[in-house]
Amino acid sequence: MTLASPRPALATPRLPKSEPAVATRWALVDAMRAVAAAVIAAHHFALYPPLSNWARPILADSIPWLRTHGRIAPVFFALGGYVMARTMSERTWRFADLGRFLLGRYCRLAAPYLVVVAVAVAACAIARGYIPESVIGPPLTWQQVAAHVFFLQDILDQRYPGRFESLSTGLWFVGIYFQLVVLYAVLLCLRDAVARRLGPRGRGTAQRMMMAVCWTLAIASLFYFNRYDHWNVWAVYFFCHLFLGIMVYEGLKNTRGQILFWIYVALMGLAVGQGLLLTNAWRWRLIDSLVPALLLFAGGKLALIDRWPRSRIVGYLGRSSYSFFLVHFSVLVLVATLWVRAGWNTPWAAVAGLLVAAMLSLAAAAVIYRWVEVPVERVVRRYS
Repeated sequence: MTLASPRPALATPRLPKSEPAVATRWALVDAMRAVAAAVIAAHHFALYPPLSNWARPILADSIPWLRTHGRIAPVFFALGGYVMARTMSERTWRFADLGRFLLGRYCRLAAPYLVVVAVAVAACAIARGYIPESVIGPPLTWQQVAAHVFFLQDILDQRYPGRFESLSTGLWFVGIYFQLVVLYAVLLCLRDAVARRLGPRGRGTAQRMMMAVCWTLAIASLFYFNRYDHWNVWAVYFFCHLFLGIMVYEGLKNTRGQILFWIYVALMGLAVGQGLLLTNAWRWRLIDSLVPALLLFAGGKLALIDRWPRSRIVGYLGRSSYSFFLVHFSVLVLVATLWVRAGWNTPWAAVAGLLVAAMLSLAAAAVIYRWVEVPVERVVRRYS
């Protein structure tokens, strides 16, 4: 299988599709998604009491380590950048088609997300009085619900602290990812609009212009926006991670792209060093995306992305990782509530509770993936 499909002629516009055909999966990407989702779930299981506190005598140093180093959501942005570039960049784009594309992408992201929001609301209502409010948050308001529908809760909560608090952990990721999709799709539309104005030979020039804009955004993200947490509700804060995935794709296409990929890797290394010089601290979020991007690039050079690992279980865990990422917190809250009510607060009972929460999270993710993600994806493909 070739890495990039042939570019369609500009005279034959076609509606962009958000993802490859259902049968097309990339084994290495799915495996990395599965691992990343498991680490993030472990981070949350270690972070939120009471089970993690009760289990600490047995799990010892693993609890504080996961609390500190388990926040690896940038992995998903880097992988998302590669997938976006591979599935979107070779197509022809028009602004007339953009609304339908973004509506389809919103539906695919929002359907499981809104199901999990409903589950989280119910879980926190059941847990109130048993689990600390610092974990489950205050009673919800309709303002919060409305903000979640449009992925605006974190933006509004930054402007009005305490009024739009997230209803579950990890929901911020969905809003940021949608912002990044919108930004990349708009850039592609601009690229092809310029290409049409320049004529039959304008595609290459337009592509270089778009990449120049992406480089500018990525460098600004690396050395400015990503250093300040008040930007972390906007796509520019995370664009440096997405662009790394885009550069993995570009680097696997030809020698020039490979040189540019290594230049960007060097810039990320420089940004890590900047963190050490200015704050005497590692910028772990950059390393969190850099390491998997290098692994993905190596996998591409060895022609492993499409075919390794050959495991149906790992592949399924990767495909359902989005639902797992969303639902595991609600499951943890429900299991912890049961354990508190039953008085199962010994270290071994707490460890058992964490294992039960992990298994039930996988089961809940399988249900949401099978009955929400897959049907919505089919409908979106049918109408796009």
